[in-house]
Parts: sequence; structure tokens; C-alpha cells
Amino acid sequence: HTCALSSRSGVTRGGPVRCFGHDDKGQSNAPPGIFVHVSSGHHHSCAISSADRTVSCWGDIASPPEGSFHQVSSGGSHTCGISGTGGKLMCWGSNHHGESNPPTNDNGMFIQVSSGQSYSCGLRKDGSAECWGKDHEGQARPPAGIKFKQISAGLDHHVCGITNEDTIKCWGRNSHGQSEDRDDHYIQVSTGKRL
Repeated sequence: HTCALSSRSGVTRGGPVRCFGHDDKGQSNAPPGIFVHVSSGHHHSCAISSADRTVSCWGDIASPPEGSFHQVSSGGSHTCGISGTGGKLMCWGSNHHGESNPPTNDNGMFIQVSSGQSYSCGLRKDGSAECWGKDHEGQARPPAGIKFKQISAGLDHHVCGITNEDTIKCWGRNSHGQSEDRDDHYIQVSTGKRL
């Protein structure tokens, strides 16, 4: 399934969520309202409300925690978000591999989170990446000493990030070259899933 924020005439931020595609778990049945961010997982989606920055989720997922958020990322069967106060990570949903047990802010607050299949990775304010959850392909072990601007956790057990030098650094599964480092400069990266 796919969910998107629909545009509104004369408004540049926020809109209703429109979903389409597979709907066997209610994942394409978005609630009414105006949202500023949406993220889709395997059988669920979550969005941040424009009015109060709370999270609404639909489909096959546990209810989100209360409070305001500035970002959410839906993974396979779990979702993680960064709270609007203090950059605290919160996760909900499946926890078979520790994917819903994020690290604390003891080593610095988080500014971005990306959820994959049974694991997630967060980016701290200082640019360091930290991952948790399933680690059978090395996807929860980011390279030491590298600072990132952005990261993306894939549903195919690999992660890629844009370094402070604008290069791509990846880790985890590399069965088809998806985690090989690339020579060039980049501004954004997005990982996917092999079908």
C-alpha cells in the first residue's frame, strides 16, 4: 500500500492522508484530518496531526504513545517516532527482536529515525548513528567514527546514510550490491526491499 499527503489549494504544509493499494489489515483506510507527515510500514501507516502534532496509526499496529512528535517512521511491524519535546525516541508495535526498545538520550538527543524490517536506526544530533533490533545481517551495527546527515533503514536488512562529506555509507545485507559504498556526492538516500 501507499499513503500520501494530499495538497490543498493555497496551503503549502499539511493535508489529508490518501492511501491506496492493499487493504487487508485496514492499512489503506486513513483517518480524517489534516496531517504534516505520513509513513507507511508493511500492514500499517502512521501520521502526525497538523493540529497538535500527535500521532494517529491505522492498520495492523499497536496504538501510538500520547504526546507530540516531530517525526515518525513505520517499519515492518513496528513504528518509531521522535517526541516533540527533548528528541526522545519512542517505538511501538512488534518487539520480537527488540525493535521497539530504542536507546535513551544519554548519549545525545535524536534528530531522525528510520525503521526497517524488525530493526530501526536513529541519528543523533552529533551525527552518530545508533541501531537496535534484529541484527542477523549486520544491519544494527553502523560503522564507528562516521558522522551522518541522514539515514534510511530498508526492509531488506540494510541501511544507508549520507555522511557529513556527502558520500553514501551502507551496512547490513549486501546480496545484490545494495550496501556497497558509492563514489560521488549525494543529498538524500532511500533504501527499499528486494521482492
